[in-house]
Amino acid sequence: MKEQLLYARLLKVMSRIGLGLLVITFILYVGEFLPARIPFEELSKYWSLSCEEYLQVTGIQAGWSWLSLLGYGDFITFLAILFLATATIICYLAIIPLYLRRDDKIYCWLAIIEVMVLILAASGILTIGGH
Repeated sequence: MKEQLLYARLLKVMSRIGLGLLVITFILYVGEFLPARIPFEELSKYWSLSCEEYLQVTGIQAGWSWLSLLGYGDFITFLAILFLATATIICYLAIIPLYLRRDDKIYCWLAIIEVMVLILAASGILTIGGH
């Protein structure tokens, strides 16, 4: 029960922070405080393209290459998305010590495995599909 409450409280806080980051980074983008990699006027040209076509036409690489584009307003929002994507991992990491104190080895290992699976999935080491 303590684990559920800690997980829920932490997820609530992280969700609110993430939403705030999304709003801030969106304002940076639409307010043109940072230059856009793809100008607003050209965006509609790319809407009908598949992901592969979009990447090829724009010269953007798939995967974690967006980190090199954080100086652009249309990519700064990815930081907020990354923050939200790590929320589950952080919540699991927070409850592991509670399982350890309670000597609940099964749930502790399940949480550790979940964290490892999420990190592995995010790493891009395992690639399936078109990305």
